[in-house]
Amino acid sequence: MGNIRPVLSNDKKTVTFGLYPQTLVTDANLLKRLDSHETTKSSNGYYTLNGEYFVKINAHPYDKRYVFNDLTKIYDGDAYWFKCEPIQWSIIHCYRDVYLLRCRHIIDLHRYHDSVKETRLGLFKKAIPGDYMYSELRSWLNNEFVRKAFFSDTSALLSASDIKDCMSEAYSHFSELDSDKVFLLPSYVYSKCAHLNEFTGYRFSYIGHLSDYVLARGADLESFYWSTDDALLSGLECARVYSITSYGEYSRKVTDERVGVIPIIAVKL
Repeated sequence: MGNIRPVLSNDKKTVTFGLYPQTLVTDANLLKRLDSHETTKSSNGYYTLNGEYFVKINAHPYDKRYVFNDLTKIYDGDAYWFKCEPIQWSIIHCYRDVYLLRCRHIIDLHRYHDSVKETRLGLFKKAIPGDYMYSELRSWLNNEFVRKAFFSDTSALLSASDIKDCMSEAYSHFSELDSDKVFLLPSYVYSKCAHLNEFTGYRFSYIGHLSDYVLARGADLESFYWSTDDALLSGLECARVYSITSYGEYSRKVTDERVGVIPIIAVKL
C-alpha cells in the first residue's frame, strides 16, 4: 500500500503522502509482465505487481505534437502503463502541529462541473454551474481522488473546520465546506500569496511541469488548473483558472475536461 501516513522531509519544506499515477513505464520486461496479466487489481483501481502499483490508460494528448517527459511521442488512442508514485506536497502554511499542504504538481485533470445549466436546489434556489459548493469537482476530490490517492483512508486528513487557526485568511471560503478533507484555494488567496503562483516564465515548455500521466490525459501547453471563486466573477458558465507557464488569471468553461487539479489538504505532524 502507498505511503498512507504523511512523512515530513528533512528540510521541512515538503511532505510525502499518498500515491498517484505519474511516470510512464518504459522498461520492456516490466511492460511484458504487466501486459501478461500477472497483476492483481486493488480496491482503488490500481494494478499491483511485486508490491508496486500501476495504471493503464489510452492516451489522448491535447496536441498531436506533444511528447512525454523523456521526449518520446504520445500517440492518440494508444494504451500506456504508468507507475503510481508517492505524492509530493509543498508546505504552504503551518500553525503549531497543523500543516496546510498544496500538491506540488497538477495531479490530474477533471472538469469543474458536468453541465453549464443551473442546478435546481429547491423551489426558490438554484446553483450556477461555477458554484464550487455544488460542483462535480468538489465531489470528485472528496470521493474518487481520496479513494485513489489515499486508499480511502482519511484518518490522517483534517477537515476544513480543523484548520481554522492554520489558514484563517482562507477560512471564510472553507467555512461552508467544513466536512471536506480535500479542497482548492480561492483565487484571492493565490493573488495575495506570490509563493503559490508557480509561474516559470517558459511559456512554450511544459517538460518537467506535468507528469507523463497528466500529459497522456490531455493537459494543454498552458498547464491551467482550477481555483475556486465567486462564479459571477468568471461568468455563469465558467470558473477561474491559473496557469503554471504564463502569468495571470483566466477562466474556462466548467465542462472543460482538460483543466488541471492541484489539491489542498491539511495534516498533523
